[in-house]
Amino acid sequence: MASPLDSTARSHLAEEAAQLLFKRLKVTVKDGRELIGDFQCMDNYGNIILANTVEEAVIERRGQASREERNMGLVLIPIEQRQSCHLQVKPMEDVAATKALLRLEGSPNAS
Repeated sequence: MASPLDSTARSHLAEEAAQLLFKRLKVTVKDGRELIGDFQCMDNYGNIILANTVEEAVIERRGQASREERNMGLVLIPIEQRQSCHLQVKPMEDVAATKALLRLEGSPNAS
């Protein structure tokens, strides 16, 4: 389990996360499912809560793959299960929120 962040890192992270509030995020978890929902908050451990979440999964049946969706509502995604996180916006729609997400993920392209 991840440890909580110190107060300086936590306040910086809170500022970055505030720019993402209510933005549509697509989070891929380790088992391959994709969860698409509205960003609500991130706790001290880095766990994310999404609202109005839809789960997308690729299901194989009889040798054929199909994509299925399931409405899930409010979802908590533990940091240990999160593989990737992407902001769902149109190009140039929200540059500040995109940069904030990159900084939260630790990307060198965040400046």
